[in-house]
Order: sequence, then C-alpha cells, then structure tokens
Amino acid sequence: MPDKKLEILDRIGYLCNACAFRLGGRWPRGHVATYHDGVCDVCGKTAAVANVGDWNWPDGKRRGMRD
Repeated sequence: MPDKKLEILDRIGYLCNACAFRLGGRWPRGHVATYHDGVCDVCGKTAAVANVGDWNWPDGKRRGMRD
C-alpha cells in the first residue's frame, strides 16, 4: 500500500532538509547537489532548498531531477 504522506512529493519541486527528513528522505552517500535559498514547497518557509529528486525516498520512487 502506498504511503499517503509521500504523495505530496509527486507534486513538488523543492523542499528543505527538515521537511525531507520528516517525510523519510535520506541523502544519498556521496551525492552532491546545489541548494539555493527559496520557499519550501512543503512547509512554505524560506530556507535552503534542494530538488525533491536529490533525495532517496522510502518507497524507492525516483522523483524530480538528479544528475
């Protein structure tokens, strides 16, 4: 059964670390990404944000962009 709280990840572009961790995201070992100051698509706060695709998610689904 899909995790309902992860469905938001299919509709967003950028999120802050706090929201990513709260949703179960884990930063891939050795992964390097560019953060920028912006508005988190989850909590709406201004913070350093990265693309949703930079994270590994508990359901294993690839989202967003990753080089």
